[in-house]
Amino acid sequence: MAHAGGGMRRCFRSRVAMILIHLLHALRPLPPQLMESPGSEDPSVEQQIEQRQSLQQNSWKRRAETQVVPVLEAAISQITAAYIPAEKITTHILQLNDRGDLVHELIRAAREHRCHTVVVGYNDYSWIKEKFHTYIAEQLIA
Repeated sequence: MAHAGGGMRRCFRSRVAMILIHLLHALRPLPPQLMESPGSEDPSVEQQIEQRQSLQQNSWKRRAETQVVPVLEAAISQITAAYIPAEKITTHILQLNDRGDLVHELIRAAREHRCHTVVVGYNDYSWIKEKFHTYIAEQLIA
């Protein structure tokens, strides 16, 4: 009995050695007021408007990323509690331009990181729940 358990532990360890986990969080699209610019006829004023808008967009994104950190840390804690070493886990935060980009961005990220399995969670955002019931899941499989 102990021998079989030891063999199973070795098998588990060798499989864990091959695991790489990529946690990806997709931020909501920027609010419309940060996407649209009033513009100006004067090129120098236009440049100032664009710079101010860029600073506001970057500030919004930094705040959103900061709010996501505890969620990612909790996920890492749960994974490491399952005896997956923390160095096997990488986090990624991406900015969606449009909610409709979610499936494309998930597939792109999975290909980029050569993921063989995609697990999707969507508890935090009701708009993802609405789309996920079959629509996004079917697109990911297709």
